[in-house]
Amino acid sequence: LNAGHTYIFGGDFDTRGPSVAVGLLGADFDLPEGAHHHRISHIVKGNNWHPDERSPLEEPGCSVHDGDYLISIDGEEVGAADNVYAFLEDRVGKRVELGFSSKDTAEGAGSCKVTPLRSERTLRYREWVRGNQAIVDARGDGRIGYVHVPDMQVAGLIEFHRGFLWQAGREALIVDVRDNGGGNVSQILLGKLRRQLIGYCKARWAEPLALPHNTLDGPMVALCNERTGSDGDIFCQSWRQLDLGPLIGQRTWGGVVGIDQSKTLVDGGLITQPEYAFWFADRGWDVEGSGVSPDVEVAIGPADHAAGRDPQLGRAIDEILRLLEERGPQRIDLSAPPDRSR
Repeated sequence: LNAGHTYIFGGDFDTRGPSVAVGLLGADFDLPEGAHHHRISHIVKGNNWHPDERSPLEEPGCSVHDGDYLISIDGEEVGAADNVYAFLEDRVGKRVELGFSSKDTAEGAGSCKVTPLRSERTLRYREWVRGNQAIVDARGDGRIGYVHVPDMQVAGLIEFHRGFLWQAGREALIVDVRDNGGGNVSQILLGKLRRQLIGYCKARWAEPLALPHNTLDGPMVALCNERTGSDGDIFCQSWRQLDLGPLIGQRTWGGVVGIDQSKTLVDGGLITQPEYAFWFADRGWDVEGSGVSPDVEVAIGPADHAAGRDPQLGRAIDEILRLLEERGPQRIDLSAPPDRSR
């Protein structure tokens, strides 16, 4: 029983009753002093071509902007004393009509119809990743790539390739596995990150491409935190053991004894059985219960969260820039190709 992955679910302990889903608009609200209506302080930017990442207030035909006031929902006025979300009960996936105005008054208010979300998690995650990429681009002048891996399952594979494939040609890379929920695909990621450059492929009139394709020939840094766990732990331990670059952040969770979820009970519950332990050449069985300590420890405090600061990402950029400066400019100087004309 002394393993991180040891759980019981459901059965006699499942006391959940019926619930009503509340629709979400992908926006933050505030209430200025003396205002009669809630103000839309921020509309979360999404990808409206993707059903899981769409932002309701950015749907075609909806001209709401940051700073507008929410006046009404389905014809009912939403006042300063009201809870906005009380008007969105049982509205997930159903069209609702919003009244809005650039002024704190219903006079001259516009309207549009949108479809509320069940969850804003994926939408806000996409904005967070884009924000990190923008910070890295700005400080690194476009020389540094950034990719976040949320887990070591299907979503993590998709996110890794989504970010890595178009940034592998940059001079350096930050691999962010903070809050990684684990899984079992870390070996695939590590296999691609540790590729060795053996040559180039050059098309006519084009810049040379690394061989193997998508091989990063530059320094890397990884980010981890106390919510990096399971196969995220394994990724971080492997990263250090392979000496791929500095590991920055906080000590990982420390749960690397994997489980099967096949033990169902007669009351409808489920228990897990610790099943798969991992041994590493430089630590033995020690990662379970201990986690992986970073090379550079950086914490994010409550004041950082409140102010929107990310000192871990900032330190990662500092380290990458230092490594790039030490390495010096890397110019691909291929010898002139032979003249193969007849």
